[in-house]
Amino acid sequence: MHIKNEILKDSYAIRLSASEGGKEIARAYVYVLTNSLHKEPFGFIEDVFVEEAHRGGGVGTEIVNRAIEEAKRAVNQDWRYTVFTNESA
Repeated sequence: MHIKNEILKDSYAIRLSASEGGKEIARAYVYVLTNSLHKEPFGFIEDVFVEEAHRGGGVGTEIVNRAIEEAKRAVNQDWRYTVFTNESA
């Protein structure tokens, strides 16, 4: 048996973070992948975290909603070889 190892260059991650007073208070990762089972790229969200002092205030909901938006945009556009930064207040 031979197991082949490939580095797929058409999969990537987007890291989102929320900060307050220069300190990160929340984060989430969006992974955009392709594989032989799916015709189109697809995304999933992982490692959603909110600092304990900021839980219950909507930060987690806001960063998850933003992650969903970014996943939809990434899947619908060819960002595979683009590095980008998008900051908002």
